[in-house]
Amino acid sequence: MQHKQIYESRLYLDIVKGIAIFLMLWGHCIQYCALNSFDFFENPVFKFIYSFHMPLFMLISGYLYASSCQKRELRALLIHRTQGLLQPIVFCTIINYIMTNVVAKRHFLNFLNAEWLSDIKSLWFLWSVLAASIIVGVAYKIPKRRITQLLLIVFGLIFVCLFPNIEMNVFMYPYFILGFIFACVKDRIPIFLKNLKYFSLVIFPVMMFFFRKRDYIYTTGIISKEYDIYTLIGINLYRWVIGIVGSIFALVILEWFLIVMKKAKPFELLGYAISRIGQKSLQIYCFSVSLLSFFLPKLYGAFCEKIVGQNIFAKNMFLYNFIFTPLIAICYAFGLYYLIKLLEKVKISKVIFGR
Repeated sequence: MQHKQIYESRLYLDIVKGIAIFLMLWGHCIQYCALNSFDFFENPVFKFIYSFHMPLFMLISGYLYASSCQKRELRALLIHRTQGLLQPIVFCTIINYIMTNVVAKRHFLNFLNAEWLSDIKSLWFLWSVLAASIIVGVAYKIPKRRITQLLLIVFGLIFVCLFPNIEMNVFMYPYFILGFIFACVKDRIPIFLKNLKYFSLVIFPVMMFFFRKRDYIYTTGIISKEYDIYTLIGINLYRWVIGIVGSIFALVILEWFLIVMKKAKPFELLGYAISRIGQKSLQIYCFSVSLLSFFLPKLYGAFCEKIVGQNIFAKNMFLYNFIFTPLIAICYAFGLYYLIKLLEKVKISKVIFGR
């Protein structure tokens, strides 16, 4: 029974990661197939996805990191984590640069001049996870007193600012902390507090009603000269909260999906497929930078310009949001998954990702 519960827990987390990476791909498809036909920031599906999908990833990262902290000594923990994240950051930055500059633009000399280093920030999520992992690992392992641990975590905001993509690191940091803390105390949380998660089914839709373009971290950042300090505080608090509530909303929905999945064969097969994608979510994220974000708008733009003469799918937003872009996202999810499996088969994946 215990092994079954562990398996189901891992299956659930893999499904969560699979859904999160699909949402990321779907959001990018909405963005990069827009081709300036409309403001994708105002797209309702894009708003829904971007209100919580990366916070959800960060919560899961913090949650899973707690297990590593419990198993390893501090030195081994930091070496393992740093290598496991820096390796894909460096190698995938090089690969993405080769794809987008050497292959696509034929800028061979730029690579030899190490200009790929300017793209080292592109995998911003991995930098955020790395920064949070180091400070949380130190706070968990070294001090014995809770107050000292808390102070280290609070002053960790300064530490994460030393890494590339400062504003994204600051924005993501609280989610990592929350995921980590929940993993540490989940067995001691009373049932009535756990049941509060169901309020997200009401709160999240209400909060989405008020979501505006300025609420994206990508449009205003943590600090913006465009707004006064009080307005900016309100914006930041709103997007931090909706990120948490939206993540809980998604987790509750996926809990129900797992229950249905156990009772219906079609859902079981779907859940298995999603979980397989989730197991490769980091690798899919890394390769999507070039293979989706760079090449998709170029290929789709050429199709629209040279063949149909317009962005035909954007003429019908229902078709665009719920058929065209999700289908492309599904193709990318499985295409990248099988590319990664191929790299594993020829023993290259270990070099790139260290796993």
